Amino acid sequence: MHSYDHIDFHSLSPDEATYQFEKAVGVYKASGLDTEGFRCPYLSYSDKVLHALPAGMFRYSSNKAIWWDVLPNSGNGTKTAIFDSLSGFYSAAPAETTISTPYFTEHLLEIPASIPDDLQLYDGLKLGEEGMAQVWLDLLVRVHARGEMFVLLFHPESCYLCAKAFQTILKRAAELQPGVWVTRLRDISDWWWEKSAFGVDVSDDGDTRVIRFRCSDRATILVRGIEPHATTREWHGSYRVLDGRECRVATDVRPFVGVAPDVAETTRTFLRNQGYIVENGPHAGTCSVYLTRSALENIGGGDVGLVSYLDSLATPLVRFWRWPNEYRSVLSITGDLDALSLIDYVSRVLPERFR
Repeated sequence: MHSYDHIDFHSLSPDEATYQFEKAVGVYKASGLDTEGFRCPYLSYSDKVLHALPAGMFRYSSNKAIWWDVLPNSGNGTKTAIFDSLSGFYSAAPAETTISTPYFTEHLLEIPASIPDDLQLYDGLKLGEEGMAQVWLDLLVRVHARGEMFVLLFHPESCYLCAKAFQTILKRAAELQPGVWVTRLRDISDWWWEKSAFGVDVSDDGDTRVIRFRCSDRATILVRGIEPHATTREWHGSYRVLDGRECRVATDVRPFVGVAPDVAETTRTFLRNQGYIVENGPHAGTCSVYLTRSALENIGGGDVGLVSYLDSLATPLVRFWRWPNEYRSVLSITGDLDALSLIDYVSRVLPERFR
């Protein structure tokens, strides 16, 4: 859902924002359509808007943006006012330090979009169809290398201009290994809510430690640096996929991420969100990875730096992967309908009596 009127939500009072949500959802229901998520026009989302949401209306939001530095050198020098205006609206976080995966905010799941979008590339940078295809292809490859999510933001009124780019990236997505999950936002939302309930049970049995994974059938369990006394298969990098839902390791091995008491709760939440099995109780210090506040400060690079650090270690580790069915990354093509026609778009600047 994109609101009833295509307006900047920053300019609305909470009551006005609530009206927009209720009016739009009412039209959907009257037309036999259901909606589980929303994105405000121009990504004009704020905490004020969050508190204006009617309780239980949505399961997810897709209002945050992540900027990927994938512009060609020729594009950097031809930015127009359209590009600058959109960049100001989107207020994107940099991909250099921000992980592109969903995360929970109060009672909603946020699924951030990856930009630049079609308007920035085609209208804002004048790159043309070929240039737009190449930028998105580069973005897809980078996202796949990091095992993250590419929520491609486009405007359906420009779908014919995007057709070549879509063909290019969908063809490449089908070739990449491990595979790319091409899916809808609501399917990503369903999976992330499902994954949030996963956990492990740990017990000792003689000279072995038994780790039992509580998860759904489509969960991907990864192991690294251990002989888990169970069948594993090659997957990506140093990680292997565990067959089954149980493994045994030596009792002197605790292949989890331990965190010290001085580590912020936001960091612990982030690590669990990424599928790491985090311990912060009496066993934290015996885990194969142990993070302290000072160690985190030395790592640097934000969330991306932390994940890169954990991936670079040779220490034993087991974890849930971010995505189901052994997919390495995700591609979701999502539309923002700005107008039904040029006349519709232009009419918004007219006084209401002329519309």
